[in-house]
Amino acid sequence: MPTKMALPILNELRKRGNTVFAITEGQAAAHCKQTRAIESVLLEGNNSLAPVKSSEITRILGNVGPDVLIIGCSCPINWELQFAKVARRRGIPVVAIEDIWGDLSRLGDFIPDLALTIDNLGHGTRAGNSQAIGDIASAVNPAASNDAQEQVNRLEALARDKTTVLIVADHTSNALEIVELVAKSVRLEEDPGQFVITHSLVHPKLTKTEAASEILRPAEQLLAGLTVDQFGGLSTDTRAVHCHYTVAAFTTPLRIALHNGRRAVSVSGPKSLELLWSETGFRQYPLVALEAIPEMNQPASLSNYDWESLDRTGRAWAERARFRPEAGAAIESLVTSWQ
Repeated sequence: MPTKMALPILNELRKRGNTVFAITEGQAAAHCKQTRAIESVLLEGNNSLAPVKSSEITRILGNVGPDVLIIGCSCPINWELQFAKVARRRGIPVVAIEDIWGDLSRLGDFIPDLALTIDNLGHGTRAGNSQAIGDIASAVNPAASNDAQEQVNRLEALARDKTTVLIVADHTSNALEIVELVAKSVRLEEDPGQFVITHSLVHPKLTKTEAASEILRPAEQLLAGLTVDQFGGLSTDTRAVHCHYTVAAFTTPLRIALHNGRRAVSVSGPKSLELLWSETGFRQYPLVALEAIPEMNQPASLSNYDWESLDRTGRAWAERARFRPEAGAAIESLVTSWQ
């Protein structure tokens, strides 16, 4: 069940002469259809909150007869875990790809046969007894190619004159904590009118739920009087590529920002830290521990952090944490050992 994190690995497997099929849903479906790494999409859903019937999973795996099942650790984890358990019963090895540091914990008691981590910070973090290999899973999420180019151009043009800030909620539980901190921080700036805020506060799978309205209404109030622009619904990833700052607790766009020479800030308020621990097993976001990005637990001017030192460390990390094609060989080796 590939995600954008998996696509570089799938491309490498295809280069090595393997055939790749996809089971996907939501925004990942577009990426799978646009890459030559995927032979075909076997099952496409709009919302993985809805479970797949066990008989359907058995039918799909039976028809394809895969040598290996590769899963992401997206949230919610429904489909990934469903397919993984059926694959295990059928004697198919399972590879799990880390999306954020420590998110292998979302698999619960299920232990993958191979874990591909972002880098060695993920080693031993709730990976159970699986073989963990760091520094080979891609840390780079490409911007969605189906974004409207005119909106991308508008964001780029605006960023030449204004300071753009992207707020990303890791979960509904910490969304308003992040919004409030950013709103108060921007108001501390010498010229708050120089800042343009854009946000991604609700997971795409929850956009039409009551949870969405419970977040968006108070967020609008917290941001009242500040300039907010959603840029025609540009994807979160694309905005992270182009905005000056991305602010979240621990979600992937923080890494996307660093990989594209932008700045990132990790929120470490009480709700965000609680979520970080429950979702990943970390007490502190790794990029903060590495001093590659600052953490924010109270309002502070974004321009006042020691960016000279942070930028230097962030660039060094981004250079190290690139995709390594050894991932393909590691997966093939696992398959061989099972045969």
